[in-house]
This record gives sequence, structure tokens and C-alpha cells, in this order.
Amino acid sequence: MQTLSKLFGKEEKYSILKLQNKIIDNYEKSELNNYLSRKDIELLFDPIHSETIESILKKLKDTRDKYYAHFDRTRPVFSEIQINNSETGLLISIVEEILKTIELKFFNESVDYGLTINELGHNIFERLDEWEMYREKYGYLDTNTEL
Repeated sequence: MQTLSKLFGKEEKYSILKLQNKIIDNYEKSELNNYLSRKDIELLFDPIHSETIESILKKLKDTRDKYYAHFDRTRPVFSEIQINNSETGLLISIVEEILKTIELKFFNESVDYGLTINELGHNIFERLDEWEMYREKYGYLDTNTEL
């Protein structure tokens, strides 16, 4: 969650939006203009500006900020802010397509961004361990419980 939040964050130093701005702002001075037209670059980044993506990014931010990133004792109802696999997959696939296109056109290289099963498992269990340590230390309050 945190990585996706940063990847699409408007205020992040390194994000897909910053990449887009750098490419477009420096297009005339860049060697990339020999490989992709300005119009092709704009079309490449168009999907990140759709209403669907904006909606998913809002859910992602709410899920990250209100559920995962902060171990508040009272938590929102998860089903109201939950981002699902297809939404996460859509965000990832858009970024992969942008990066793969740039890598292929500019560097003439094909790249695979998939994580191995071991890497995925490690990330999941690392986060579960953090949550379990928190619950052991502070306990868990129902979202309907008031302080």
C-alpha cells in the first residue's frame, strides 16, 4: 500500500506523475524525442488521469492512511475503504506499461517487473508480523468502540 501510494503521490519526490512532468517538460532537450512523439508520450500517461484511477487512488490513500499506516486503536470499517486486487492490479499494470514502453523504445530492452513467490510471501508475512506485535502490545478495539 505504501509503495503504491508513493508511486502515485503528487507530492512524492519520485512518482509516476513526476516522471511524466520531467519527460514532458524536457521533451525537446531529451533524446527520447527521437523515439517517441510528444503525442505518444501524452497517450502513454493518459490512463493515470482517468476518473477510475482517481477513484482508486482515493481509496488507496484512505486505506493506507486510515487502516494500514497508522496503528490507531479505533479503526474505520475496513469494507468501506478497502481496495481490492483488481484495483491494485490496474494501478500496477498502468505503471508497468508506461515503464516497459519507455524502456523498449528508448533503451531497446524488454523488462519483467514481476515479483517471485518468495518476495511476495516475505512482504505479506513481514506486515502480518508488525500487526501481530501491535495487537499483542495494545490489544484490538472494535471500530464501534469509543474512547
